[in-house]
Amino acid sequence: MEARLDALYRELLLPVHQRLRATLGAGEHPLLVVPNRALALLPLHACGWDENGQRRYWIDEFVIRYAPSLTLFRILWARERERRRRELLLAVANPTGDLPFAEYECEQIEACWGGARAQVLWHEQGTRHAVLTNASAAHLLHFACHGVYDLANPLESPLLLANGETLTLGAMLEQLNLPHAQLVTLSACETALVNPAEQADEHFGLTLGPLYAGAPTVWGTLWAVADVATGLLMGKAYELLGEGKSKAAALREAQLWLRDLTAAQARAILAAQAAGQPTQAVALAEVARMALAQLLPEQRRFAVMDASERPFAHPYYWAAFQCVGV
Repeated sequence: MEARLDALYRELLLPVHQRLRATLGAGEHPLLVVPNRALALLPLHACGWDENGQRRYWIDEFVIRYAPSLTLFRILWARERERRRRELLLAVANPTGDLPFAEYECEQIEACWGGARAQVLWHEQGTRHAVLTNASAAHLLHFACHGVYDLANPLESPLLLANGETLTLGAMLEQLNLPHAQLVTLSACETALVNPAEQADEHFGLTLGPLYAGAPTVWGTLWAVADVATGLLMGKAYELLGEGKSKAAALREAQLWLRDLTAAQARAILAAQAAGQPTQAVALAEVARMALAQLLPEQRRFAVMDASERPFAHPYYWAAFQCVGV
């Protein structure tokens, strides 16, 4: 991945970057990216280069948002200017029962937001009917579940819910109504994926469903994400969101935090959680054990690696998420 992204930076983005630096100067600047065709498959914010002996990425210099098209972005910008509230959070937590760190993820988000302002549909409560019934009142909607992108038939791409039910892109376009939503988080696999061969102005991926339903912003993923890394990333992102960070800035800072998290810090987080109360389904000690087992083979040394090493430094862990919209 890094080799491909480095080549893309050298061959395509370097002159753009040089011009932006010359025009904007130093600092962290907002940047809107509207990728076309196969570029939509790649985390352009993770394009990297070496500078003064250090590894650098676009995300280090820019607060990056993505948009399916400029036409849609104009609509989303108008929605954002309505200054919608950030009050009621609706979360769908591990409806299929096989994502242990989704438990941690939603508990962290619920704690950040406050129990009175958060409604969590745990496990079998996360049915299609419950989602469609409660989503219209939510200002923030969070799915911590499985997702699958159907390349042959994008409208059939599903989020997997309880009792074997699904919420497909087609169903979202037909039935989902989000008049108050400020942010929808699709914390699942492949939710920002699209078919690069499409000729339409806007790619059909799962992120398009909430945007057309009324939300100005969706957080989605480009590939099959790791449960443990996603749980840590989302917990941090909502903490920053609750502190008043913008949606794009909160996601970006959480990605940088996860990228730079040391093994000692990660061990401390897991140990603290393991010493706490059980989650809704699995004791956190078991969550920690299962989370470690889900790391890529070359990262399974996590539990015994040097304290200063960074187990989530590779873009695989932090670069999958995109802020799509405003």
